[in-house]
Amino acid sequence: MTWTQLAVFSKVVEMGSFTRAAEVLHMSQSAVSHAIAGLETEFGVPLLIRDRKHGIVVSDFGRRVLDPMRVILNRVAQIEQEAAAAQGLEAGTIRVGSFPSTFARLLPKIVSVFEKQLAPIRR
Repeated sequence: MTWTQLAVFSKVVEMGSFTRAAEVLHMSQSAVSHAIAGLETEFGVPLLIRDRKHGIVVSDFGRRVLDPMRVILNRVAQIEQEAAAAQGLEAGTIRVGSFPSTFARLLPKIVSVFEKQLAPIRR
C-alpha cells in the first residue's frame, strides 16, 4: 500500500470516475486503474464496484476504510508541511478561480511573476 494508491482511491470516490480522477491527478486512466487494483489485491476485497448502469459504486469495505485513508493522507500532508517549515519554507496548495478570459490573458503573467519571485528561494 502506498500514499499514492490511497490518494488515487480517495480521488476516484470524490470524482465518481476513474477518468476524471486521472485528469485531476495528472495520471493516465490505466495508472489509476492499476493503483485501485493493487489496493484491492492487497486487501483481498473490492473497494469499488464497477457498474455500467450506475458507474462506480463504493463497496461496503471501501466506505468503511475511506475516512481512515483520508485521515492518513491529511497526516502525511501535515508531516510534509512540517518538514518544509523545518527548512524555512512554506508548503501548501494554492487554488485559483478565474474566468476563462482572465485565465487565458492575465493568469499566465501573474504565475510567471510569482515563479520569478520564488526562484531565489528555491536555490
